[in-house]
Amino acid sequence: MSVDPSQFNLIDYFLGPERLHQIGDRIAVEFRDSTITYSELRSKVDQWARLMVSCGVNEGDRVALLLYDSPEFMACFLATASVGAICVPINTFLPAKDVAFILAGAATTRETPAFLLYTSGSTGAPKGVLHLHGSIPHTVESYSKSVLLLTNDDRVYSSSKLFFAYGLGNSLSFPLAAGATVILDPERATPERIATLFEEQLPTVFFGVPAVYLSLLEHRSKGGALNTSNLRLCVSAGEALPPRILEDWQREFGLTILDGIGSTEMLHIFISNREGQAREGSSGKLVPGYAARLVDDQVTDVDQLGNLWVRGLSATAGYWNRPDLTRETIQDGWVRTGDVYRRDENGFFYHVGRSDDCFKVSGLWVSPIEVEGALLAHNAVAEAAVVSVANKDGLATAKAYVVIRGEKKQGLKDELIEFAASRLAAYKAPSQIEFIEEMPRTATGKIQRFKLRETERTGGETNDH
Repeated sequence: MSVDPSQFNLIDYFLGPERLHQIGDRIAVEFRDSTITYSELRSKVDQWARLMVSCGVNEGDRVALLLYDSPEFMACFLATASVGAICVPINTFLPAKDVAFILAGAATTRETPAFLLYTSGSTGAPKGVLHLHGSIPHTVESYSKSVLLLTNDDRVYSSSKLFFAYGLGNSLSFPLAAGATVILDPERATPERIATLFEEQLPTVFFGVPAVYLSLLEHRSKGGALNTSNLRLCVSAGEALPPRILEDWQREFGLTILDGIGSTEMLHIFISNREGQAREGSSGKLVPGYAARLVDDQVTDVDQLGNLWVRGLSATAGYWNRPDLTRETIQDGWVRTGDVYRRDENGFFYHVGRSDDCFKVSGLWVSPIEVEGALLAHNAVAEAAVVSVANKDGLATAKAYVVIRGEKKQGLKDELIEFAASRLAAYKAPSQIEFIEEMPRTATGKIQRFKLRETERTGGETNDH
């Protein structure tokens, strides 16, 4: 799909006349009991574009999109871009006050603003992230074509919804660019719902987040059916995939999970594992079309461990009405991810933690992910999240919040503390364990450790979320 660098529009990139001549009769979307071809999708886009223009939508206007995953979502998103307006997909699970906050908030080029996505809020209030028309094609040409290798025979299903950056690529950009079929579902992606879709729709490519893969494994362990026979590729993003989940998935289904890191600011995944080259515990290697650097707190490049900065043509143009945050996050084309990573001699990246989540004990850095991984190796632990707290002497130490499998048994806290201590350096081992029923999470499934830290400061209930 060649594009004119001076004049560009997403509708022509995905559904232009030349492409429709080749794939117009192919099924683009399966939704509930209906199917829509690529030609029919183009007609829907044109219909919505005409309606928007008739309603007075002009170039540069913001158009809020509060829709479940559906053909209408895809058509409205592309129609908004086609008339030069800025599409603002809104999470349908948000409370009314958050929707109100976001709402208060035609010839085009690759540099024209196309859409505005709000972050999941893993570290605080959501932020509006602005992307240009050229962002989506870059993710297609880089990640989708070099890692996913989608074909027009693929059937794609994503548990993450279209209003997230991850879901937008999974269910719109990548399958449309490949001429594949996307399976859309407006329902909440529970293990039971996903199992039904696997059985009835037979996807070949599945996108999830670690929490979803964990829930599917738990569903299977309780005797639930999960037909993965048609799957050829499983992908995970959102947060680091714990090695134990990867091991259990491989053992149970004979499939690997390609873990990667992306962000709303970069639109999709920029570091990823590949088929046949995946490494347990690693986010993988750089995706073609992206560059990365590790820097210390003085913004000096370091070789092995540091704050991850990344650049590429899918990078955000900035935060909506937040020039201060834009200046802080984007410097000379580099985007500060807020993640701490280490890189080995072969170019594989390993997530150490969010910069806000890492902390020092006895003057030495502690990675919550490393401590959580040690706890997850215990058969009784389903999930773990580690934060810094003060001990009785006022000194920093690690505390773990744990969701356990089965019934609590007497002495389990002490057992877990000893178990972790046998696998970690003394300063990293948690000195406190607290059992909770579930982790505080964003709508995308990321653990909100900042809420656990707030609980420690306020002395509130950990399960009130």
